[in-house]
Amino acid sequence: MRVIALAPIPAAGYGSSPAQGVTAIAASATIRRRALKRRLARVRQGRAGLGGLFIFSAAETTVLPVPVEIVLVPMMQLARRQVWRMAASVTMGAVAGAVAGYLFALFFMQAAGDPMVARLGWQAEKAQFAAMFERHGFLAIVLVGMLPPVPFQLAMLSAGATGYPFALFVLATVIGRGARYFAIAALIFLFGDAAAALWRRHRLLAVALGTLAAGLVMTVWAVGGSPH
Repeated sequence: MRVIALAPIPAAGYGSSPAQGVTAIAASATIRRRALKRRLARVRQGRAGLGGLFIFSAAETTVLPVPVEIVLVPMMQLARRQVWRMAASVTMGAVAGAVAGYLFALFFMQAAGDPMVARLGWQAEKAQFAAMFERHGFLAIVLVGMLPPVPFQLAMLSAGATGYPFALFVLATVIGRGARYFAIAALIFLFGDAAAALWRRHRLLAVALGTLAAGLVMTVWAVGGSPH
């Protein structure tokens, strides 16, 4: 009887030793990162990039619980000359999404809006924003558009459900979201990768300082009186 010797099969296709496997995995990760950069570069060079940002921003404003900055910042880093167009695209997308949410609340708040808020567990945030909106109106929408922690969806739902003037709602959305995205664009344009790294490293501190600043602005506004 003939005995056939079989050659050893490398584990998982990464080589015959652990060191070779680690090297292969690292090389594969590098290839994937480069491929991602090439895809982002191709996207940003055409209209598809701006259109994709518009759609992503509209979705984030309405139903998608993922901040558009996750996509926006890397694209701005790759194309610093296009940051203003990208900021304009995400701002317009946010306004389009906000208008859709406003109209949804205007006609369907009781039937669908309130159950959606309850399903997402936003009851406390809704009560918080309702008190803010009742007192400050326009400024409340602007500040929520610029800063967390209150989801902007609550601003558009509250505005639509109460019949807040549509033109003022759109203007407040443009100011709030525009300030947010054009500030990011300015930082990336001026400081590039350093600005993005600083934002990632100190994001919580920035949010805390922004929330404190918003509170101070609203306090001053309240003392002077706030027209709706």
